[in-house]
Amino acid sequence: MASRSPLESLHEAIATFNRQLPLEKIGEQVLTLLDERLGYKRGNITLIDPETGNTRLLAHARMGLDDESFRREFARVARIIEAGEGTTCWVARHGVPRRIGDASTDPHYHPTDPAIRSGMAVPMEFAGRTIGAINVESDRPNAFSEEDEQLLSVIATETAYAVENARLHESLRRHRDELQALAFRIIRLQEEERSRIAQDLHDQLGQDLTVLGLKIGEIQEEFSSPPGLPEAMSNLLRDIGNISDFIRNMSRNLRPPSLDLIGLDAAIAQHVQEFEKHAGITTHFESRDIPAGVQIEPSTAVFRIVQEALTNAARHAEASRVDVSLEYSADNLVVRVRDNGKGFRWHDLSPHVSMGLVGMRERARALGGHVEIRGVPGEGTEISATVPLAVKK
Repeated sequence: MASRSPLESLHEAIATFNRQLPLEKIGEQVLTLLDERLGYKRGNITLIDPETGNTRLLAHARMGLDDESFRREFARVARIIEAGEGTTCWVARHGVPRRIGDASTDPHYHPTDPAIRSGMAVPMEFAGRTIGAINVESDRPNAFSEEDEQLLSVIATETAYAVENARLHESLRRHRDELQALAFRIIRLQEEERSRIAQDLHDQLGQDLTVLGLKIGEIQEEFSSPPGLPEAMSNLLRDIGNISDFIRNMSRNLRPPSLDLIGLDAAIAQHVQEFEKHAGITTHFESRDIPAGVQIEPSTAVFRIVQEALTNAARHAEASRVDVSLEYSADNLVVRVRDNGKGFRWHDLSPHVSMGLVGMRERARALGGHVEIRGVPGEGTEISATVPLAVKK
């Protein structure tokens, strides 16, 4: 096999810059490449902060120092860069390359190291603006040629693209984390509001209906009634009982008390039983290795996902059987809900169903988890949710 040309080798090395690496790793790899290509005593990469406009040190050559000595040297040079001093900062500010044959005669050179005799620095440019500079220095006078400067300029251009790419990914990651935190807060507030409403329904309206039913019963027993009134009173008591049952069910759906009292797996088992009774669909639940003391956020998220999945199965799937499983695996809660219904294609879903599926994903994502939804027309639907586990100590 033919050996690679120096240019091919260079392009291959440069290609590694554009992988999704942290900024500091990019800086380290660039300096390593420059050491292989140019050979230098000292080298550093300086960036201009896009928000403040200040210069900061991204990376510095190791120079064979041990870790502690390197930390001290990095901090010392970083202070010089932050003060805006030295050739690197001048090039970063002016966007003009500078090759120095004799460091002692250069007005912009900062005497970082008395052994340095020559150096060069080139700007890093991206989209028509200078975002920083790369600097290399030697203990020999006139150590760098015009060809060396051209090579450094090529590497600086590629480094600039890699830096902006890394900044973009970091910005996206930060915004994603902020959105996740916001979603988590919204879901928590929703659950708190659900809990408050459920408590109010149970404590106030439920009790008032109970008292009203008792009073009507007393009236029915105590007073003689004209024809037809006893039946009307019985119907009224039945209606009150139905309303009370409705309020109890609504309160339980808003915030299942069993979730706090008996734990997640028992709460899901209870909900599955009630679902089977009211929906008329054969439903099986299995749980494995669920630890005690699962904290409320993951418990609530998993319960709501099961609740929504069962609701969809009853309303839209035309299923005759649903299987629900809950297990603890690799510090995660994993719940699966599978039905034998008609399945689906995404583009055929109604907006209501689509929003329910999106809601499941948002609940899991807010806790750092994820939901997978697979529907095959004629073969049913499976919803699998994985949520990181938190256990009360």
